Amino acid sequence: MEEWRIVEIKDICTGIFEGPHATPKDSQTGGIYLGIPAISVDGHINFDNAKRIAEEDLSQWTKRVVPQEDDIVFTNEATLNLYAIIPAGFHGCLGRRLGLIRLNKDLVNVRYLFYYFFSPEWRETISRNKVSGATVERILMTKFPHFPVKLPPLHVQNRIATILSSIDDKIALNNRINHNLLNLAQELFDNSLVINSSCLDSCMAASLLDIAEYLNGLAMQKYPAVNGEVGLPVLKIKELGQQTCDANSDKCSESIPAQYVVEDGDIIFSWSGTLLVDFWCGGLCGLNQHLFKVSSDMYPNWFVFFWTKHHLDRFIRIAKDKAVTMGHIKRGDLGNAKVIIPNDALMKELNEEITPIISEYIDRRIENRKLQSLRDSLLPELMSGQLTC
Repeated sequence: MEEWRIVEIKDICTGIFEGPHATPKDSQTGGIYLGIPAISVDGHINFDNAKRIAEEDLSQWTKRVVPQEDDIVFTNEATLNLYAIIPAGFHGCLGRRLGLIRLNKDLVNVRYLFYYFFSPEWRETISRNKVSGATVERILMTKFPHFPVKLPPLHVQNRIATILSSIDDKIALNNRINHNLLNLAQELFDNSLVINSSCLDSCMAASLLDIAEYLNGLAMQKYPAVNGEVGLPVLKIKELGQQTCDANSDKCSESIPAQYVVEDGDIIFSWSGTLLVDFWCGGLCGLNQHLFKVSSDMYPNWFVFFWTKHHLDRFIRIAKDKAVTMGHIKRGDLGNAKVIIPNDALMKELNEEITPIISEYIDRRIENRKLQSLRDSLLPELMSGQLTC
């Protein structure tokens, strides 16, 4: 194996910066205020989850640093081990509880270091150095520059980054295609059943409870894995939000009643806490309480999904009005959620158009799960030097 060195973070950076210790006033327009909610667990920036900062305030909030392309941002407090690369054209500021690394590209490949931050070695470094405060865990920015990094020669870094990036690029392509697929299916649904609903002939009015079964999950702690079972991951609100189960997900018995086993393509609706509805594409798991598995023997899955999604904003308002500790909706709210059932001819036409779109959408998400698994299995071997490239 070619020589790999152990270096400190500060040795490969031209700058290490910390975000402000406050938050700007809310704005509907302006630059991006890059906070923790905008950084995904798999290392991407979700700009839909980012707040805005008014243009006139931006100079005040970029006094410490102006984020540039290829800077790596990371969380240093609260939710640790979130990382992302600043993309080209970014316009905004670093948020609270974030740090930023600007690298010396003569010494290190940006994407190599980004992937290194997902390695077991680096996660162990974070675990050893985290400080538990009164309310949250944090990394001391005075010590962070001295954290060790395993660094191979630059040409090896480049090869490792290329291998892992090729997988992530395919995942990103699938995500872009899926964004367009879902928008197309939504448009077909809305144009036929929502926007022009008053023009439909021979339609029936019904409710969500009339078109589908909303099966509430079980308290899965009562069904532990036993007798040497590997166990099924437990699908909770957290897993639905991140669209995957992980090593930290609870496990339940593989012998739970079959109707509570969730499979790829099932529609899952969290009716308590954070209200979400989505197609599950994270593999077999057990349905926890506070989640509905939504299914229908009479209507296609897209029909049930889009009508549930259609009422989601109203359900969120209902849950918020009821909230004491964790807002929720009741079955009566589902019964009061009206839907339009088209005549047979229109249903057949829509089904022929939308079903292939949703099928491809689900297939691409399943492919992404497998690609992520491949990337995650390759990453520690590449970063340890055990797998040559």
